[in-house]
Amino acid sequence: MLNTHNLKKVLSKGYDTLMPSAEQLLEASKPDWKTKTIGDTEYEYPDHGIGAEDIRYKIKKTDIGQFAIGRVYLSDGTVQGFTSNVLSDIHRSRGQAYTFGQGAPWLTPTRSILERMNTDVAYEDKHDTIKLSTRNGGKEILTLGALALFPYHYSHTLGAALNHTLCKGAQAKQAAMGKIITEFDLPPNQYRRGVSMDGNELAFEPFYVDQGEIGHSHISVPSAFHKLEVEDLGRFVEWSVEEAKGTARLACESIRSGDIRQLLGTFSLNPHFVTQSVVGNMRSLGSGAAGDMYRGAPTDTHRTVSVHGNDRMSHAGEPQLFGGSQTYVNIHDGVCHVDAVNAAANERDLAVLRRYDEVSASGDGTLSEADRAYVSTIPGAQVTHLPNSLAA
Repeated sequence: MLNTHNLKKVLSKGYDTLMPSAEQLLEASKPDWKTKTIGDTEYEYPDHGIGAEDIRYKIKKTDIGQFAIGRVYLSDGTVQGFTSNVLSDIHRSRGQAYTFGQGAPWLTPTRSILERMNTDVAYEDKHDTIKLSTRNGGKEILTLGALALFPYHYSHTLGAALNHTLCKGAQAKQAAMGKIITEFDLPPNQYRRGVSMDGNELAFEPFYVDQGEIGHSHISVPSAFHKLEVEDLGRFVEWSVEEAKGTARLACESIRSGDIRQLLGTFSLNPHFVTQSVVGNMRSLGSGAAGDMYRGAPTDTHRTVSVHGNDRMSHAGEPQLFGGSQTYVNIHDGVCHVDAVNAAANERDLAVLRRYDEVSASGDGTLSEADRAYVSTIPGAQVTHLPNSLAA
C-alpha cells in the first residue's frame, strides 16, 4: 500500500512526465546546434531544419497593379509535425524600410482581436504586414491588413503536439516570413510585435532570419519564465481566474466598439487547435523554456518589453529576466495579461512603432541611445533600462 510520501513521489513523477523541463523537451526534439554572429557576439542556437523550402503555397488570385493584391494559400505543407494552410492579402512594397510582422498568443487563433493592429499598420501607416500563427487549426479565414499571413500549423496527432517546442515555433514563423518576403519583394528588415507566447518565441527569432534583420521587437507580456511545478498549480489557477475576469471586460469592450467578428475569432473549439494549444503549447510554456530562450537570446538587439503589474505570469518584479543592453522594460500597473490585446494596448504599441518610424527615417537606420530610449519609453509606465538596472 502506498503511504503519503510514496504517493506524492508517484504523483510528482507523473506530473514531470506530463510537464517535462525545457531541457527535456529540447533534447527530445533532437535539434542540430549551429552558431550565428549577431552584433559582435557569436551565439549557439538549436536548428530544427525548418526552412523556406518547407513553405509551399499556390496563388489563387492576384491583381497586378500599383498595390498588387493576392490571396496566397499555403497548402499541404508539413513542417515538423505541423500541417499548414495560409491565406494572405498582399500589397507589394510601398517603399517602406521594413515589413511588419506579428504572431498569435497562446490559445488565440488567427481570426483574433489582434487584427486591429495589422489593419492600422497596413492602411494608416502604409507598411506591408505579415500575420503569423504556427499552431492553429481549422478553416477560420479572415483577411485583413496588407499582407495577413495565416499559417495554420496544427497538429493532426497527439504525438506531433507533444513534440512541439517554442524554438520550433520561432523557426517556423521566420521560415514563412522569409519565404513570403522574398517571393513578393517585400522589405527584408522586420519590425516584430509579439504578444504573450509569441513574445516568448520572438526572443529566438533573430537566429532564424535568413536575410535582413529584426530592427526592433516590441514584446508584450512575455510569460512563464520558470518551470510550472506542482506547487505552482494553485497560483496558476488564481492567475486563470483573474484572466477570465479580464477576458469578460475585453468582451464587453469589443461589443461596445463593434468588434464582434474579431472577438468571436479570438476563440476556437477546433479540435486540432485545442490539441496543439492545450497539449503542445501548454507543455512548452510550463517547461520554463521562455526563460532559457531569453537567457540565450542575442543581447544587443533592440527590444521594448511591456509587462503588466496585475499579471502573475509576466514577471513585472523581475525585469532583469528580459536581458539585453538595448532592452527597455515598461511596467504597466493595474492591468492583467489579457489586457495586452485591448484597444489601449493597441494604441500604445502603435505609438512605439510610429516613434520608431520617426527616428529611423531621419538617419541611416542605426538608432542612438537617445533614440532607443525615445522609442521604447511608454508614457504612464515605470521604465527600466536593463543595463542601468543591472549595474545598480
